[in-house]
Amino acid sequence: MNRTTRPASGPLAPLLRLLLVMALLPLWSGSAIAQATPAPVQACALPAFDTNVRPGAGDGPTDVEIGMIVADVLGIDDVNQQIEGDFLMVLEWTDKRLADFGGCRFPITQVWFPPANLLNSSNLRATYTQARNQVSVAEGGRVTYLQRLTGTISSYHDLHKFPFDRQQITMEFASPSLGVDEFQFVPMVDGARLADTLNIEDWDIRGVTISAANSMLSTLQEERSIAAVTIDAARYYGFFLFKIITPLTLIVAMSWTVFWIPPQKFEAQIGFAATSMLTLIAFQLTTSSILPRLNYFTTLDWMLFGATLLVFAALLEALYTGTLARRGREAQAQRIDYVCRFVFPAAFVLFWGGTVITSIR
Repeated sequence: MNRTTRPASGPLAPLLRLLLVMALLPLWSGSAIAQATPAPVQACALPAFDTNVRPGAGDGPTDVEIGMIVADVLGIDDVNQQIEGDFLMVLEWTDKRLADFGGCRFPITQVWFPPANLLNSSNLRATYTQARNQVSVAEGGRVTYLQRLTGTISSYHDLHKFPFDRQQITMEFASPSLGVDEFQFVPMVDGARLADTLNIEDWDIRGVTISAANSMLSTLQEERSIAAVTIDAARYYGFFLFKIITPLTLIVAMSWTVFWIPPQKFEAQIGFAATSMLTLIAFQLTTSSILPRLNYFTTLDWMLFGATLLVFAALLEALYTGTLARRGREAQAQRIDYVCRFVFPAAFVLFWGGTVITSIR
């Protein structure tokens, strides 16, 4: 009788797999794992040297290359002027004192480390801490430091064209303790990169660039080498189009119904106009929480301002024509209503259209 052999199953299967792995482990230890092992520990015993002395002191400024990978952008807060994201920062420099330690890794406290500080106000958390907060050394003393930063960063947003705006969100790094004759940032070649997929729905993150220049640091009133990482972001305005602009258009159009009500029906005209005005006020109060609080007008503010003027003007027109009708001048009141049927929509289209076109340019 032929027997069919099946894989082990039931509660003993995991135990059998574990025993198999333990039996094969000694065979692996001399091959793949051994090949991937870095330099021996004793070869990475770093002799003591002054970590406060920068590499190449006396031979000009120390060049530190900087790169930044934007792994994710979780949100851009217009109200609080912040961006929340996940960033991977890379620093590279050459320290000839470490030329004989290629393949080694050292804690940043045992080597000279560039004092690069983020100038933006931030609430960033360094993911690689304690044992993982190290530098790796390649041939010739080329030192590489990799750090993952997550959290929020304050950034200035120019919202004059909100919600049709495009922002250049900048993170700036500098060394407050070292002057331009001692320390220089150098952008890495292709050192600014953007992840393929980002968890942000209301912005189009179009790219990221990195640059470096000597600029005056206002807090010190001295010149420093400043590296700037700039994220190019364009807002998707669909939310504001459907949630604010479209309802606002309907409220303004509702106020125009007074031009079709006979002036003799004074109470009905005033009722419709007052209802439109109160609806507009309530709408503005409801949407104020999602709009940035600024000391200047944005595009949406101008649109709201124009809508308020038109609705209030319709209320005044209803009051005026109603007064004319009560004084027996119905024909004049009807002519004014007729003209307003075209003037108000035309003014609305011209004002809003000009405002939007100016913003999109």
